[in-house]
Amino acid sequence: MKLAKKIIFFSLMLVLAASQSGCIQKALFPEAHFTVVSVTPDKLRATVTETTAAEGSEETTGTETKVTLPSTVISLNSDSQIPADLVSFSIHYTTRLGEAIPAVAVPETPYSLKITPGEAVEVPMSPYTTRLYTLLELTRADISPVNARMTFLLKDGNGNKVHVEASCLIYATWDEIEGDGA
Repeated sequence: MKLAKKIIFFSLMLVLAASQSGCIQKALFPEAHFTVVSVTPDKLRATVTETTAAEGSEETTGTETKVTLPSTVISLNSDSQIPADLVSFSIHYTTRLGEAIPAVAVPETPYSLKITPGEAVEVPMSPYTTRLYTLLELTRADISPVNARMTFLLKDGNGNKVHVEASCLIYATWDEIEGDGA
């Protein structure tokens, strides 16, 4: 009888310890898992086009500059059978030397996208912001290429929060060293 009480007490303590440490919660409510399959394109460079237009009936002409900031598509694959929602994203930038550029960082921004279990989903992103373009073009500092680290916050069907990261390189228009393939 004493042995049975000790076994019951020990079993009760083991279950209590496992539930308090979160082991049971992870067994009963597992966390979704995601893999970044691709970032397409992974090298971005703004395109600048200049057009010459005649102004009115006068003989003078003006030059109009148009800047196109590229975007990228991140392909996420759901590796589990747990549905999830992409809730928000943020973007942090670092120089080619790894120094943070907090002035152009994109804070956590709401995003709404449902991800079905076991499928891949494409998330369009625009990490080349106007602020970053202005910084790259006006400073001529040797910070190009800039690494854009996009962090996605997902909430799965079990209430767990999952963070997924993807990166791409952003080149200044004047950077001719490595960015020619962009």
